[in-house]
Amino acid sequence: MLQGATAFSKLDLRSGYWQIRMADNSIHITAFCTRYGSYEYLVMPFGLTNALATFQAEMNHILRPLLDECVVVYLNDILIYLCDMQQHVQHLRCDFDILRRERFYVKLSKSEFALEKVQFLGHMVSAQGVHVNPKKIEAVRTWKTSENVKELQQFLGFANYYNRFVPQYAKIATPLTNLLKKNTPYKWEPKHQEAVEQLNQALTCAPLLILPTPNATTGPIAYLSKKLHGAELNYPIHDKEALAIIIAFKTWRCYHEGRQTTVYTDHCRLKYLKAQPILSRRQVRWIDFLETHNHYDIVYKPGHKNKADALSRPAHVAAIKVEGMNPVLKELFTHGYAIDPEIPLAAKRYLLQWDSDIAYRKGSTKIWVTNYPPLCQLLLEEYHDVLYLGHFGCNKTLTGTTKRYYLAHMAADVQQFVTSCATCQQMKSSKQKNAGLLQPLPVPEHPWQVVSLDFITGLPTTTSGHDAILVLIDKFSEMGHFIPTHTTARNEETA
Repeated sequence: MLQGATAFSKLDLRSGYWQIRMADNSIHITAFCTRYGSYEYLVMPFGLTNALATFQAEMNHILRPLLDECVVVYLNDILIYLCDMQQHVQHLRCDFDILRRERFYVKLSKSEFALEKVQFLGHMVSAQGVHVNPKKIEAVRTWKTSENVKELQQFLGFANYYNRFVPQYAKIATPLTNLLKKNTPYKWEPKHQEAVEQLNQALTCAPLLILPTPNATTGPIAYLSKKLHGAELNYPIHDKEALAIIIAFKTWRCYHEGRQTTVYTDHCRLKYLKAQPILSRRQVRWIDFLETHNHYDIVYKPGHKNKADALSRPAHVAAIKVEGMNPVLKELFTHGYAIDPEIPLAAKRYLLQWDSDIAYRKGSTKIWVTNYPPLCQLLLEEYHDVLYLGHFGCNKTLTGTTKRYYLAHMAADVQQFVTSCATCQQMKSSKQKNAGLLQPLPVPEHPWQVVSLDFITGLPTTTSGHDAILVLIDKFSEMGHFIPTHTTARNEETA
């Protein structure tokens, strides 16, 4: 609606609710008692259940001729916008005429006229776009630590109002929202304080959101993120990626409905969502929903070409960090070093260095891993089985482990571990070609035309030196001959 507008005016009604008269048959419901007697409201009081909806409906009704053309109204706040100053003045007069006719009064001290930038509903609106009100940013900077659930809810309510300005808002706020779960004790920890500081920093440095204008310069209109709940946490990666598209289409329907929309994703399989041979009921519902939006394309963009990919897969993140290492893992390292007889030789050959009972190769940050099965098993599980790594294949699992660890024959261990992973065998599709149709053997026309033979081995040696039996079966008559032989017999002897 605000595309191309360069002049803005804001009107604020004086005690908006009190400018609407109560219906005669509802006045008695508002009665209240004081020591001076009983009183009734003749105008709509603050606090009634339907007061907000009634007031908004009334404002939409009286300003209907100007809505979405030059006026945006939310309760008692009215924004008038236009791209031409002369027309702007004319529409201001129209707006004043309507308010005068309907007997709504404006509070002049809170109204502003013909500005290039105006404060509206906690945002700063200009021709360039929308950004967070600087006064709200200052309030975030001075926000004190939440000491109870109610104060935390107040902070999250404030921050959530501006979540469209914060990339990955749901991920940052997860430690805080977890504190609001039922039967969860309220215990403020460093991770909660870190989340608050990250939100403060994100809101302080919130980007300018451009207005959705056709053929305009590319830029962010809004950011969207969501925390998964319940069954969504158990979705396979493919469905989680598809869920993001569904949520985006539902949330931003006002922007893309009836327009050509391009979805960029780093998950290649989404390109073939509708072409899958087998669909779950959930996927069928999603495809039915997407089919209501005819003008959309899904384009695969590899992660290394997508700037946003750096947010979800930073290079410095590893599945395990040496700092604050899991005590169980550290104990396995210590025990593995103690029982490995090759450690002294490896220490000399590779010039191993020790730090907090952990061995490193000289001049490298890689941790030396002994050939201790429980330790190797745990490390491979950490780099292959964790949910956010998605059960990588052999190459990616090997790449991840070799960034932090060194182990002789690691490639063979990774190959064996990944190929024996039960989850991968059940969930990942086979890349082998389908087997062909069975071809039955031809039926023989007479006895001993086709013969099958096999050996029975592992028998005790006889006095004649035989320890095996050669079995010959005629395929026509199923007659059998059993010939004593030995396991070391050559082809010539068998023939």
